[in-house]
Amino acid sequence: MIVNGYHEYWLGSAPQPLADKRWFDTHIASLQEHVSPGKLVIELGTHAVDWISGRPRPVVQPFARIMSALADQQSLPEFVTEAGNTRASYVDGQGLQHRAWMLEAASAHNQILTLQKRGVTAFGLSGLGYEDPGIWAVIDQTTRGLNLHGESLKNVVLSNYVELLGHGPFVAPISMPEVGKRAVETTSAGKISAVFYEELPRASIVQLYGAGAPNQVVLTFDDGPHPQHTPATLDILRDTQTPGSFFVLGNNAAAAPDIVKRILTEGHELGSHTYSHPNMGEVSASRAKVEINSTQLLLNGITRKNIRLYREPYMRSGGPITSKEVASIMPLEKAGYIIAGMDVVPRDWITQTADELADEIIRQVETNAGGVVLLHDGGGIKVRPLLPYRG
Repeated sequence: MIVNGYHEYWLGSAPQPLADKRWFDTHIASLQEHVSPGKLVIELGTHAVDWISGRPRPVVQPFARIMSALADQQSLPEFVTEAGNTRASYVDGQGLQHRAWMLEAASAHNQILTLQKRGVTAFGLSGLGYEDPGIWAVIDQTTRGLNLHGESLKNVVLSNYVELLGHGPFVAPISMPEVGKRAVETTSAGKISAVFYEELPRASIVQLYGAGAPNQVVLTFDDGPHPQHTPATLDILRDTQTPGSFFVLGNNAAAAPDIVKRILTEGHELGSHTYSHPNMGEVSASRAKVEINSTQLLLNGITRKNIRLYREPYMRSGGPITSKEVASIMPLEKAGYIIAGMDVVPRDWITQTADELADEIIRQVETNAGGVVLLHDGGGIKVRPLLPYRG
């Protein structure tokens, strides 16, 4: 049996701890009276709950978002020893009062020790992606029976969360994470009794922009030019008077420069998609520079234009969600590139009929996913059924 080890707060509730330590201990004791030890699993919270003035329903937030907001407003969180949870308050840029309670590394550490003392060996984490990154050090040490090493919680790096500002398929990275510094004190029993922040962490910040009008569709094509499929796609676009955008690979462009020229001659947009389609977050900085610069020089030489439109391989719709993804596009932003993402990803690389592909695109557009459609002309795109739908 999996049971929450925290409260869920709804409409009209007042700010309060999410898992007060006295409540948590009593809660576990009560469960043990009714559930056999081998069947009990406690789900520990890893999130924050934010009560915002003027809004009756509190909002569940990631630890990283609350900490970044506190850093912006120069307000410190407080680990409340009596509750075993952390609280914070600040006023945002719109003048709204935020009062939040968080379950973070300190609360997780103390809760796991409580479970171990009571003989509960199985626990899980709720809301992965919302957690204080220090939780993983806590789990590693407590589950191996080690005393907490305070240095393991000192650096707080919010690498798995990105603060996204605005809306739209275009991406402009603003900043990388700033490392926070904290210290902890423990009792003779090994539980954390105090947490002090010397520096608050900040997450990466990215500006999204360029949202189009409802029901307007932009077709974009990645991974070409292909000697057969790209000309066929261009024929269809020409016959239907439909503009498109092509993000080409340098190695393909070098083999088909006439197709690259045709893309621009027929009025379409042309952008870079690197030279060989690596995962840019996994390659070295020198390899990344070669991928970008060689493709730009090649396209500039073919077209006699300064090509500054760029789309990252393996880019996700909705913007980056990790600092590694932000880091890979930050040099492009500084170099003056326009970084294009996408709204609609119909997964055209999966075998499907043209009608099924068109239906999936229309479904996503009609559910307000946005209008920039990601397709691929490097492997036989099925575009004809899409083009009559001009929205």
